[in-house]
Amino acid sequence: MEYNRLVTGEVCTLHKLFSKDNVVIIPDLQRDYCWGTKTIDKDLVRDFVRNIRDNNSSDLSLGLIYGYEAPIGHIQLCDGQQRITTLFLILGLINKKTDNKFQDQLISNFELKKDDKDPYLQYSIRESSLYFLSDLVCHFFIAKNDLKVSDIISQPWYFKDYDLDPSIQSMLEALITIEEEIIDVDALEFGDCIVNRLSFIYYDMGTRANGEETFVVINTTGEPLTATENLKPLFIDAQELEYKKICSEKWEEWETWFWKNRKGSGAKKNDTADNGFREFLRWITLLNTKDSESFKKIQETGYFDFDLTISYTDIDSYFIIVKFLFEESTLFNTKLDWLAPKTYNTQIDWFKLLPVIEYIKKYGKENLRNVLRVKTFFENLSRIENVSRAMGTLLFEAVHLIHNMPTNDIAEIVKLTKVSNQILTAEEKTKFKIYLENKESRIKIEDTFWKTEKHNILKGEILALINWSTTNDEFDFDLFKEFDQVFCHLFRDTLKYPELDVTRRALLTRELIDFPRVFKGKANTSFCWEYSDWQVVIKDNEDKFGEFLKELIDASNIDSQLQKMIIENDPNKQWDEFVKKPELLEYCWKKNIQWHSPKGWFLLRGQTTSGSYANLMSYRMYLDMKSAPFWDPSIWTLSYYEKEGSCTVFDNTGSNIAIDVIYCGNLKYKLDVFRRKLSSENTKNDLSSLAANLNLNWKEERYVSDQIGTANSIELITQIQQFDLSLVE
Repeated sequence: MEYNRLVTGEVCTLHKLFSKDNVVIIPDLQRDYCWGTKTIDKDLVRDFVRNIRDNNSSDLSLGLIYGYEAPIGHIQLCDGQQRITTLFLILGLINKKTDNKFQDQLISNFELKKDDKDPYLQYSIRESSLYFLSDLVCHFFIAKNDLKVSDIISQPWYFKDYDLDPSIQSMLEALITIEEEIIDVDALEFGDCIVNRLSFIYYDMGTRANGEETFVVINTTGEPLTATENLKPLFIDAQELEYKKICSEKWEEWETWFWKNRKGSGAKKNDTADNGFREFLRWITLLNTKDSESFKKIQETGYFDFDLTISYTDIDSYFIIVKFLFEESTLFNTKLDWLAPKTYNTQIDWFKLLPVIEYIKKYGKENLRNVLRVKTFFENLSRIENVSRAMGTLLFEAVHLIHNMPTNDIAEIVKLTKVSNQILTAEEKTKFKIYLENKESRIKIEDTFWKTEKHNILKGEILALINWSTTNDEFDFDLFKEFDQVFCHLFRDTLKYPELDVTRRALLTRELIDFPRVFKGKANTSFCWEYSDWQVVIKDNEDKFGEFLKELIDASNIDSQLQKMIIENDPNKQWDEFVKKPELLEYCWKKNIQWHSPKGWFLLRGQTTSGSYANLMSYRMYLDMKSAPFWDPSIWTLSYYEKEGSCTVFDNTGSNIAIDVIYCGNLKYKLDVFRRKLSSENTKNDLSSLAANLNLNWKEERYVSDQIGTANSIELITQIQQFDLSLVE
């Protein structure tokens, strides 16, 4: 007994399909071939050829091909007509381009070796299509002539009736496109790629009756079926007979909704509903996966096997929930991009969404406040860095936590004994305890907590504020609101406002642990720039930070109290110069300094000394001179040079004299005196009398002083500026 040549689930190549005495038949239940017909926005054949041509170094997949064999060796295609026909036409032109070398060397893939020269591919849609393909193979693909595609319609074997056959006309258009696209390709290599490295998975429909039913159900559009369209006939085939029709209708409803939302709320431009609908099926699979290993595999790869035995009513119940979350409520209406992922959503997105879906599946959506509580709980946890890093294990636990909830109130999970402490953290336990103990004011407390959790510094963790507001285990909600108000006054917007430097300077008076500190890398010490910097400092100094905020709460004016802290700071404390001189922090645009022995601290404009920077001692000298009365600003200009060798600079443009004041370390400075835009010889000669009077030494291109202290540096600058400049003009 001979069995079917092609087996369901088997990976096949065209070499196997077009071999032996196989016949690939396009049955009369199919529509016309239409890929060759161009539309305004699509050129399917050109795109198809280019995709194969540009990826011919790797294996390619055509996806699923549906059919049945009747009789054995006669593969009747129920889906795959457009792809297989296009490939047959490509191979025919390749053979012609190689003067039959392709057919002779690789595979006899155009005509059966029989007297009537029937082609391997046969159209049963109408007789004219069948005859044309036979003529095309015999008189064009394998014939020895120099005909081009454009010559076909003028050949004696091309009948007038062919003009009326839409499949034939589409094939001719396709052939023109293919001819253009393969002009410069290595034809033999390209043909080998198509027949040996291009594969498909075959699905046997069993009989013509099943094939017809499947064809009607999948409603072939003339384009390749997408991944979810491939699932559709398999899913329907798995249902009981009486449910097949409603399953088909429901599938269309689900897919249509995802198609309408295929562009999300952003700039995504998915052409089909496939990614979104497939993601929806992935959500269902995750929610129904009971073992953690299988769950983790889907997490890590995105790959899943959809359970075809799941009832359409279960899928529809999930669909109703998703539609409610994204369309009918405001819960996820700003997350429409999740319905149109490029591939699939992130694990953090799943962490925020899947528990909510599961909650509604279990408890319903009638108590919207309870749904919002679940959403907010998981959304808040997702902000916490340790949680986002552990998503590989926590996502499974999050979904199954909903299964184990003792009641429909998420706060009641504090009564469970086996919950990960990364999900039910000490902070979440504290908040849930407050909610349960304050039933009458719970909604007000929740709303305030939820708002505070969104602060970019706190990033979901507000336990410090709760602790500051708790005395003897008694939570004071009014005090919490005061702490929150002061905190938001000090740390608002994007943290890029200059007034935050006042807060930094006031905090320096509190002698916090490791403030400033090295946060990232090994070079920069920071007075806090990133949100995460502030978060670390607050966590490490919770008590002192709370005392700092409480002092501001008790003050009549927050800004005045900050200035009072600054003014009254002990000058012997470390960092007092940064407290008293606001210009130092103002100079550091990103609040970074670096230590460079032996010259001490460098103030950085950005992240590194490769940009602009200032030596702290040199910059302090500049600030002192800027406010000092010993020089005449009508004659001399003062500036600061921020590159290598950063220094204070005096310029006398009238006499073309410059003075660089350079810090050398160990509280010593040196002065360089020179003339700009003149040769070193000019400088040496013109300033010789000045150098002799002030004991300056000639070194390379400048006169240089000895290393001297601050007071002597100012005295020497004064002498230079008081020198009779007429002697050097």
